[in-house]
Amino acid sequence: MAYKTKNRSLLVSLFENSAGRALSPTMIQEKLTQTGASIGIATIYRQLDSLVRDGVLQKDPGLGGPHCALYSLNSHEVSNEDCFFLKCTSCGRFEKVGCEHLQEFRSHLLAHHSFLLQPGQTYLYGLCRFCAERGK
Repeated sequence: MAYKTKNRSLLVSLFENSAGRALSPTMIQEKLTQTGASIGIATIYRQLDSLVRDGVLQKDPGLGGPHCALYSLNSHEVSNEDCFFLKCTSCGRFEKVGCEHLQEFRSHLLAHHSFLLQPGQTYLYGLCRFCAERGK
């Protein structure tokens, strides 16, 4: 378990108040700067690595390309190997889901289309319930 430093606490608090949004290190630095906090990007990366190792955050290496990972609070209900990711195209909300219907869809794709969908690397884009209710 890592030490609970001021920087670590700032990052955890930022994620807890980000309404499920996935954030890049640059976005994190911008948001912290807006609150008056001054944390260097190297420190942010170190803290993110530590929070991922400790299971507090999950790292998504795919959405923004290989050098643009996104981070979000870890949902411990579903392992990354059995999950799919939902990404809101309006607000950026990011959610990990492990729905049996998605597993059925994966089986259907393999049986009827000879295509093996890879959970943990599959992203579905659309509107989250909040944006859908607001008509965005």
